[in-house]
Amino acid sequence: MLMRYTGAIYLAMALFSGPVFAQSATITADLGGNDKSVSISAQNITDTAPSTAAVGRHPDGIGANGRQASAPSIKAETGYDPVTNKSEHLYFTFTGPVVRAELDLTYFYADEVVAGEASLHEQGIWRAYAGNQQVDQGYFISTASDGAYQLLITTRRPFDRLEIFATPYVNDEGKEVGAGKITTDSSDFLVKSLSYLPAHADARR
Repeated sequence: MLMRYTGAIYLAMALFSGPVFAQSATITADLGGNDKSVSISAQNITDTAPSTAAVGRHPDGIGANGRQASAPSIKAETGYDPVTNKSEHLYFTFTGPVVRAELDLTYFYADEVVAGEASLHEQGIWRAYAGNQQVDQGYFISTASDGAYQLLITTRRPFDRLEIFATPYVNDEGKEVGAGKITTDSSDFLVKSLSYLPAHADARR
């Protein structure tokens, strides 16, 4: 378990030390639901499939609109439910291939809970797809005491769909909180903004 998270941390460091977006080619998506280049859908815990109707909207971002855990603070957050051991999911589908994406998350906290002497952090997973084939994935763990976290995604090959979801709290050693240990809340977040680089605009590839 520790090796997996250590690898994820080193990967995140490598991504943030790499080249910055070509700003002139980067597109900022309209998350209001009117962007024809990016469609947004979500899947709540009780849903059988994602839909646009399941997208939750809040002044500080978007997510899945269902309730999770026994006392979530913001209904629109995409969250992991420690009672059912399931997560809500948020999807971004692009009209063409993308090579990089940058998401600004809100309400995604480091040290959100202290259990005994352990600080617990919010955590999530992203998965990138080309058609129905998954091309890459990664974990992201909050390092933001104010909940404002920047998630940068680069992949082995272009993708046209991005999936993100929450997982159980995780400690400094990368160990997840076991199911049923904390049932009042867990990892959850909103997506405040999304910028992406189309494959044809990436001069490095």
